[in-house]
Amino acid sequence: MQFQIICIAKKLTESLDYNAYVIKLRAADVFDTDGADDVWLFVKTIAEGGAKKLIIDMDALEFIDSYGIGVLINSAKLLRLKQGDIVLLNVASKIEIIFKPVKLDRFIKTFSSEADALNFFRYV
Repeated sequence: MQFQIICIAKKLTESLDYNAYVIKLRAADVFDTDGADDVWLFVKTIAEGGAKKLIIDMDALEFIDSYGIGVLINSAKLLRLKQGDIVLLNVASKIEIIFKPVKLDRFIKTFSSEADALNFFRYV
C-alpha cells in the first residue's frame, strides 16, 4: 500500500501539542498483508509519541483484506487507550461492501467529508 502522511508543524524543533493536531493518512492502491505492517508501525509510533487523532482517507484505495481491516481495528483500540480515535474518510462503495460482514462501521466512524471528520475530533 502506498500512503501519504499529511501533518504540518510550525518548526521541526517545536514540541507538538497533539490535542490540537489531527494526522491524516492517505491510503492508496491496496491495503493488505504486504503493506499493512507499515501502517501499524506508523500508528504505534505516533501513538507512543502522543498523537491521538487519525484520519485515514481511503479515496484512492482499491482493495483491503482482512489483515488490513485488523490493522484498522487494532489502531482504533490503541488510539482509544490514549484517549484518541481514528476515523475513515471517503470510503468507496466497493470497500464498504468488504466492511459490511464485520460491521466495521459500528466500531470505526466513517465520514464522506473532511469537515465532518474534523468536527468529530472536536469532541474527542
